Formats: sequence, structure tokens, C-alpha cells
Amino acid sequence: MRKWVHAGSRALATAALGLAVAACGTDRRESPDAAGTEDPAPAAPGVQVVGEVASVHTSEGFVLIRRTGRRSLPTTLAYFSVAKDGRTASLRLTGERLGRFFAADIQDGQPVAGDLVVARGVLPESTPAVTPAGPMRPQNRPAGLPDAVRRSN
Repeated sequence: MRKWVHAGSRALATAALGLAVAACGTDRRESPDAAGTEDPAPAAPGVQVVGEVASVHTSEGFVLIRRTGRRSLPTTLAYFSVAKDGRTASLRLTGERLGRFFAADIQDGQPVAGDLVVARGVLPESTPAVTPAGPMRPQNRPAGLPDAVRRSN
């Protein structure tokens, strides 16, 4: 009888192990080629938060955008301000900037200071640390700088 119980336990353990291995091998997600399946769409492809509206100049028709992060903001992308209540305004960068602030013309809507600014499209990964005249090389540096400052860059 003892052999029978031991053999039954072994059979039960083997069956449980087999089921566990089979369960691990099955994928609960349906295969992409299965008919009638749809992958959930991303929330908004190509839309990224790039900053916030720092100030609004309605009479002149422009806003100042405070950029978040270190990415540059190309003038070729579409920009929108989005308020907490869902209001949106269409903006177009003018190309003017001062540090982290970019000027944008108000195309449509009524942006308010504090609104998020989003860009639709692909943003460059990072902005190179280059001045408009090119990288700072000894021949481009002002002559009045001390030698210690010249060598540190």
C-alpha cells in the first residue's frame, strides 16, 4: 500500500509540474496575426510636452514659452497650449528665443499663463552646446579673458 501511495504522490506531483510548465508556456496575449485583434493605440503618437506658457501678450498676439528639458524647439513642428480644463490654443514658433524662453505667435484660441505646451512631431534628442558662431575655440574667444578661463573651456 505504501508503494501505491508513494507512486500516486509522484504521479500527482508530475501532473502538477506538467500543468505548471504548460501554463508558463502559454501567452495570454493574443498573437498579432490573430483575426479580429487590435492592439491598444498609443495615447498620442508624436505628441510631447515641451514646456509651459510663461506669459501671454494678447495685444501683440504672442506668448512666451518656458521650455522644459534641454531639447531645441524647431519652428517646423505644430505647437499647442493645453489648459487644465481642456482648452487648447494653436501656436507657431517665431524663431526668437532667449535662453529657455521661446516666442510663439497665437494662431487660434486663447492661451493662459501656466498652460502646458505640447509639440506634435519628432523632436531632436538634444541641443548641442554650440554658439551661433560655432564652438568656442581659442580664435573665437574674446581677447580680454584671462588665460585660466581660456584653458578651462
